Amino acid sequence: MRVLVTGGRNYSDRGHVFETLSKIHSETPVTELIHGAASGADSLCGEWARANGVKETSVPAEWSKHGRSAGPKRNRKMLELEPDLLVSFPGGAGTRHMTSIAERAHVRVFFASQE
Repeated sequence: MRVLVTGGRNYSDRGHVFETLSKIHSETPVTELIHGAASGADSLCGEWARANGVKETSVPAEWSKHGRSAGPKRNRKMLELEPDLLVSFPGGAGTRHMTSIAERAHVRVFFASQE
């Protein structure tokens, strides 16, 4: 299963990321993990992929080329990779945008909220 992840740049709960992704992986093996190459949630998810031998695809935003529109352009580019699932960790506007466009594209979304 191809999993796309999104979450905040300041998100730092490594335990929650590892627990969430490991549970998903145990139910349906993750064959590829796609993220936006940002600090925070993306970085932690990439760390999980490397620790578990899962193919990691990072899609960094091209801020110098696109300015303020770089984040949304990157999000659309990640969605074009046709993920089976979006895992949404806590975050801000960029996370909400990624979640919104994934839902509109009929990608299954799992909200990895913390209780």
